[in-house]
Amino acid sequence: MGLLYVRTGEDAGALGEDFLVARVRRRILRQSYVGGIYTGRAARDQTAVPTRHTSGVDFRLSTSSFRGNKNLDVAGSWLWNSTALNAGDSAAWSLRVDYPNDVWDMSAGIQEVQKNHDPAVGFTSRRDFRRYTPELRWNPRPVGNRYIRRFSFGGQPSVFTDTRGKIETVEADLQAFRVELHSGDNMQLTISYEYNDVALAEGDFRTRLYRAVVDTQFSPFMYLVNNVQFDSVSRVLGWQSRFRWILTPGNDIFFVYTHNWIDELDASSRYRTLDRRAAAKAVYTKRF
Repeated sequence: MGLLYVRTGEDAGALGEDFLVARVRRRILRQSYVGGIYTGRAARDQTAVPTRHTSGVDFRLSTSSFRGNKNLDVAGSWLWNSTALNAGDSAAWSLRVDYPNDVWDMSAGIQEVQKNHDPAVGFTSRRDFRRYTPELRWNPRPVGNRYIRRFSFGGQPSVFTDTRGKIETVEADLQAFRVELHSGDNMQLTISYEYNDVALAEGDFRTRLYRAVVDTQFSPFMYLVNNVQFDSVSRVLGWQSRFRWILTPGNDIFFVYTHNWIDELDASSRYRTLDRRAAAKAVYTKRF
């Protein structure tokens, strides 16, 4: 159980307020729990700002013996806050199912935040949306291989709609290839795609972003990251290559190269170089 009470004074016209947060959580079974939360925010001048309340419940049901020896995790939450004039549409809820096992790692989740959700304490980064997040990964382990521990292939799309079902944003990450060695070294080509459908008072527009990442870790002290991306608004194709060598902890050498091209939609000059930059940095740490 946890309880927090904060009282603020008036200052430069800001009203004095009382904040209350109460949290309770209880373990059930061997690896699971249920919980509840309440937050309140009240201005001492009740005629200016009414008291606001938020309450919710959450749970997690976990087991490591699903179908004998498999892991399974189910988690969910539900929140509600008061609104002016009892406008409604102020809930936020989520549900997620995880199946994190070898050789299959799967999950599926859904989240919704309604248009009038505004917690009394804290914040909400986005409202009036529903998000779907399935994930599937295949992680085979070669039998008897002297060098390779396992491979990994998979992807995780993410779809945002409004609460009426209209698609607003689509993101897709594809791990085309990953290999892990017994030494701890690994290499992985990640491909991602993002689509946004934006509606504003000034006008509507759509954006598409494509990205490919090649991450090579030669050892725990040396790695190289290459990031290539293109977006349909600026029509700029960018490539960044970053190399880091950790000589000893706290002593590092960096090399970074960046190259940007622009697609001018002209067949005679497509992907003209915009800029090229190279940089090097050394970090030295003296402990005494």
